Amino acid sequence: TLAQHTDWVRSASFSPDGLFVASASHDGTARIWSAETGRCLLTLSGHSDWVGAAFFSSDSRLLVTASYDGTARLWSALSGESIHVLVGNTDWVRAAACSPRGSGSSGGSGGADDADRRPAADAVLLAG
Repeated sequence: TLAQHTDWVRSASFSPDGLFVASASHDGTARIWSAETGRCLLTLSGHSDWVGAAFFSSDSRLLVTASYDGTARLWSALSGESIHVLVGNTDWVRAAACSPRGSGSSGGSGGADDADRRPAADAVLLAG
């Protein structure tokens, strides 16, 4: 179970390598869990409203979250560090995904500005 969340879990997704599960919750956090043990490894805090989606990059090293606060965030799935906040939406962000392209930036509100901190993925916003 994902018992450490204090409100509804909106989504859960496996990392491409199958080692982790990311969850997004109405409690305003995303969490990364061990798929083998079910233990919570990281809590990602920073959104000011509920988190509706959380997805891993193709190399499982990054996580992108989408929130009702109108932002998407790019996180290190290894440390839990917030790498970049994608802002500029006029409404809540329903979904976000990582592209396997590996260089440059793309997205609805902008991209991460530190390419060497974003191995093997770009953030892509899908808002609507």
